[in-house]
Amino acid sequence: MAAVQVTKIDDPYSGYKVTQRIGVDSQSVSYIIDAMQNVVEPKGRLAPEKTALFRIYLYLPGTFFVTPTVISECSLIPDTKRRELHDSFFTVFFAEVIVENQNTVDHRAMELTRLHRGENDCRILAEAEHGNLDTLLTYDTEMISHLADVSLTTRLARPTEVWATLGVPKGAKPDKVPHSTNPLGREAWWKW
Repeated sequence: MAAVQVTKIDDPYSGYKVTQRIGVDSQSVSYIIDAMQNVVEPKGRLAPEKTALFRIYLYLPGTFFVTPTVISECSLIPDTKRRELHDSFFTVFFAEVIVENQNTVDHRAMELTRLHRGENDCRILAEAEHGNLDTLLTYDTEMISHLADVSLTTRLARPTEVWATLGVPKGAKPDKVPHSTNPLGREAWWKW
C-alpha cells in the first residue's frame, strides 16, 4: 500500500493537509478518549503507538472515522459511565462510516474471516473498505499480522507507521490545540 499522502498548503496553523480518510478501531477510540480525559503520558509497551495515534489526531486536519462495528463494540462497554463517555465522543469527535450496502460488507467480512479469526476485526476492515477509508489505524498485532496486506483499498497500519510517513516537521503547530485551561495543554509528551 502507498504511504499516507501529505500535501503542503499555505495554512498558518498546521501547514500540512492529509488527503486521506483515516479510520480507527475501538481500541484506538478508547485510547484517544483516555488521553483527552486523563492527560497522562502513555507508559508501557504500547506507549509509542498511543503517542503516535494521539499526535495523528492532533496534528492532522479533520477527524478520524469510525465504522458501525466500532460503535457497536463500544456500546457493549460494561461500565455505564465509560460507555456514555464513548457515546458523547462519537457525537462530537469522530465521523461515522455509513454502510450503504450491508450485503457487500457481510460478504467481504466473511472472506476476511478465512484469514483472521477475529470476526469483528474482519467486519471493521470490510466496513472501512466499503466506506472508502484509505487507512485504518490499529495496534492489534494479530489483526495486523493477518490482514495488513489483504486490502487493495484500505491500508491497515500501526499509528507509528503512519506517523513516520507524514513528514510533519519537528516544532510544527498542531491542527487541534488543547485549550489553555485544559491540563493537556500544559503537557509536552504529545508535542512534536
